[in-house]
Amino acid sequence: MQEKTKEIYDSVRKITGKSASRVRIVRDKNEIVLTEQDKVKERWKEHFCDLYNPKTSSDEKVLDECPVGGWSAEVRAGVMREEIEAAINRLKKNRSPGVDNIYAEELQAAGQSAVDVMFLICRKIWEEEKFPRM
Repeated sequence: MQEKTKEIYDSVRKITGKSASRVRIVRDKNEIVLTEQDKVKERWKEHFCDLYNPKTSSDEKVLDECPVGGWSAEVRAGVMREEIEAAINRLKKNRSPGVDNIYAEELQAAGQSAVDVMFLICRKIWEEEKFPRM
């Protein structure tokens, strides 16, 4: 079926003489239009590096204090409310919901009550994984 569709589109293009032009310009972070292909490619590279490598602020002291090695009964470092709140705030809007059928906008609109509920769920899961019931 798709082969026929392609043939139809090709035929219409030949008859009308119209073809879609490619966009070969982009704007940089300062809204300056880039037309040179090398600069356009560099801007796309920069865009995807920023997209997939978000800048995060982490406290180096926390990393130094983390225990090295396996889990210890003395260390009970579950998930923190601040982490859950930050994760909810980072959710992208206008996306399809996951298997839970909850939209990001719904979690964000629920505010602190969503953070509290997610904290309870995460804590329960964490406790069951660390201390399985016999």
